[in-house]
Formats: sequence, C-alpha cells, structure tokens
Amino acid sequence: MSNARNLANLLNSSGDVKSDRLDNVPVYDDVSGSSSGLMTAAMKSKLDAIEANATSDQTQAEIAALGIAKTDLSNCGTLNASVVSQLIGPTGATGATGATGATGPQGATGPQGATGSQGAIGATFSVSGDTLTITT
Repeated sequence: MSNARNLANLLNSSGDVKSDRLDNVPVYDDVSGSSSGLMTAAMKSKLDAIEANATSDQTQAEIAALGIAKTDLSNCGTLNASVVSQLIGPTGATGATGATGATGPQGATGPQGATGSQGAIGATFSVSGDTLTITT
C-alpha cells in the first residue's frame, strides 16, 4: 500500500477524516475496571468534580486528624511568630563601629576686609614755662 493519499478521499466536507479511511489506527473501547481504553464524557465530568468537592465535606480538624505529614512548605498557610522565630533564629550582635575618617584640608583664606574710617583727631598739648595748653 502506498503512503500517498488524496486529501479529497481522506477528508469529508468539514475537514474531518472519514472514519472508513483510517488505516493502521487502533480501535479503543471505553476504559473499564479491568482494561484500559478511552474515557467517556461521564467519566471526565466525574474526574473534574473530584478536586472541586475534595474537601467541601471535611472540616479543617478532620483533615488535620488524618495526620498527613507536610513535606512542601510552599502551601502550609500562616505560621505563627514563635514558629517563625524558631526557623529564623535570634538576631546576631551589632558589629563594631568603624574608625573615624581623616580631617579634610583647611579652606583658603578669605579676602581682606575694607579699611576702616579714620578716628577723630585728639587734643594736642604744649607746655610753655609753667603753663600747660590743651588744644582740641
């Protein structure tokens, strides 16, 4: 038998493969308790409902009573503070303070200020014989 196929002979008008044109395709029956096969729509619906209803009839206490060990911490819920502190451990001591840095260079000297105004002229003294004369 040749591997060449005419698509018009293999496909119907909807583009689906004609069932009488399938060769070398095994036929599967529905799965049963004793044999493998295909899943029926009813089986698929039942399987889909398992997750949605898995714990809806159990309380948290009933689930905890099952004693199932948690091996994955990514979905454990909220941990109380004492458990967290046991996991993390105590805070370490504060490290020593570092040395003080060197003093920077002194800045440049600023400009000289303006010359102040001249003070008042003081008195002059003169002595002539026994006479002291003060002139202001």
